[in-house]
Amino acid sequence: MLAHVTEDALKTTQRRRTWLFLCVGVILGFAGASLRGPELVSLLFKPLQDSFSCSSSVNLALRQFVRLQLTCAVLGGFAALLTLFFWRRYMRRRAEAKLGRNAPS
Repeated sequence: MLAHVTEDALKTTQRRRTWLFLCVGVILGFAGASLRGPELVSLLFKPLQDSFSCSSSVNLALRQFVRLQLTCAVLGGFAALLTLFFWRRYMRRRAEAKLGRNAPS
């Protein structure tokens, strides 16, 4: 009974940690895109095409900026999940090595 409760608690903790890492990665990606967005959009931006109205150019720049933010948010979430995967793998191997070293002969 106790093992079942512990197993459920461990699954819940791992699920929460996964969601936490994903959310933090998305937030960091979004913030990074917001901080460096104007520089990155300027690499893709074309000079003004209309001499009388710049609304089409501004709309294009805003669309590119929003796409950049969403892309960086997704990439940030993916990078955070990848980091969490390798961190868990490292900790599992470390725990197994400790158990193997401390096992009674």
